Amino acid sequence: MIRFLIKVAVLLIIGVLIYNYFFGTSDEKETSKKVFGEVKELAISVKDLVKSEKTKFDAGKYDNAIEKINSAISSVKSQIHSNKDLMKEMHQLEQKREVVTQELETIKADKNLKQDDPRIKILNKDLESLSDQLEVLTNKMHEQK
Repeated sequence: MIRFLIKVAVLLIIGVLIYNYFFGTSDEKETSKKVFGEVKELAISVKDLVKSEKTKFDAGKYDNAIEKINSAISSVKSQIHSNKDLMKEMHQLEQKREVVTQELETIKADKNLKQDDPRIKILNKDLESLSDQLEVLTNKMHEQK
């Protein structure tokens, strides 16, 4: 219901702007031109942002994150080799890392990838979750020392 009301409101606003642009007073026409110019600038900015993020993705933004997680996992793993509980958690963390790495490779292989692809949001959440779990494991390791 709320989505419907928002859509109606947006359509009304656009309708008023178009009406004012063609049939309004000189002040109304000027205001409409200004609004349309700002909307155009916003659209260009969003387009540039999407291109920038796509470039970062292609340049390996996520590869760097995976590399940092890999090195952190290796560092923690070398320090907890004697604790079976922590090693079990480490093994689960490594399995999750493999899943995330495979997700990344699948996404990178898609030639029709768009920046607003929901898989990228999922990948971001998975990387964040992996990082959080690694931090928890590191804290447990320090508590047991």
